[in-house]
Amino acid sequence: MKGNKEEEEIELIEPASNIWLPQKEDEEIQGRITKVIEGQFGSMYVLELDDKSEITLPSHRYLMPRLAMCKVGDYIKITYTGEQPPKLRGQNPMKTYTVARIKNK
Repeated sequence: MKGNKEEEEIELIEPASNIWLPQKEDEEIQGRITKVIEGQFGSMYVLELDDKSEITLPSHRYLMPRLAMCKVGDYIKITYTGEQPPKLRGQNPMKTYTVARIKNK
């Protein structure tokens, strides 16, 4: 029944228009976490860069547990460190990262 006060329509939340997808080892990004959005594929973290633009971080399996230890307001630096070979044939390699919280920023 439309308009029922016990119903709530579910809408997809769109991330920032661009997602950081590093291609080369040692690529870095840094900025302040401004949002953590719960989306259909898990959490999405949005960084505000020093130039005030926003970028969404990828929801890569290796990166997410490290970001889960950060909170909105933290200034962080993420470095792409390469790929680990897949454990099972037919799977994609796992992209790896380091995450550092930068104090006094």
